[in-house]
Amino acid sequence: MCIFFTFIFSGCNKKTEHPEIDRNVFVSFSIKSFSDAAVKTKASAEEEAVDQVLLFAVNEKGDVVGKYPFKLNLLSDNIQLTVSSEVKLLYAVANPSDQLKVADPSTLLDLLALTKDFSNAPVSPLIMSGLIGVNSGNQFNIELTRAVAKIVISGEGGFLFQSVTVKNTPVKGFVFMQKTFTIPSSDRVVYSEISNSTVYVAENSATSSTATTLTVTGSFNGHPVSVDIDFTVNNTLVPIERNKCYLVNLEATPGHDYDFSIEIVDWDEVDVDTHYFDY
Repeated sequence: MCIFFTFIFSGCNKKTEHPEIDRNVFVSFSIKSFSDAAVKTKASAEEEAVDQVLLFAVNEKGDVVGKYPFKLNLLSDNIQLTVSSEVKLLYAVANPSDQLKVADPSTLLDLLALTKDFSNAPVSPLIMSGLIGVNSGNQFNIELTRAVAKIVISGEGGFLFQSVTVKNTPVKGFVFMQKTFTIPSSDRVVYSEISNSTVYVAENSATSSTATTLTVTGSFNGHPVSVDIDFTVNNTLVPIERNKCYLVNLEATPGHDYDFSIEIVDWDEVDVDTHYFDY
């Protein structure tokens, strides 16, 4: 489910050359759900939280001609944005880091190259981004997409979750979705053990040397277990993609066996390979 909030707002245009032909625009925002297909992945209030937004205005030549930061106090706030008539695109960054707040890209290529530091496990408020064309009219909606993926761990048949360790996840991720699935050059990091069964991670590629993996600890009927999990479909690694939800389920089977399976939901649904282990 998406939530909607509308602003009429103003900001400082950093490169306007012809103020006499400026125009007012009205922008609304929606937040893309982690999944429109499954109620069990409905986003929480924390995952929908937005407290600050940066807008970058881009002209037809691909120059960034305006930067508009604003802070939200109430969803009912009305703020007016005045832009030059040369503006053709508006790019939005919600919940920007301190580093992104001072970013000053001069071209669209610079803007799309912006990255977010994921040295530490992402927490709410989550970074989001989106864009809209503003060639004509004055009312627009920008759909914000989270720049991270969500992993939810659950269990059946006597499994009790204890912790999860995220391994081999990128230190950096692109702020804006790229035309082709691309990961910025980045070191990899192992997050400290997390006691929450829901975690967020940056996008990541699917090669054997770079793929994100998990180590889940817990117990089955009193027996301690530690399970290493990778993300494969038909024995092939799959990438970790932004705004998708990865549902990891561990289940005990007759005897002293257990398995885990992963369902990926959002733009599509696919079952990741089931694995069987002894405990």
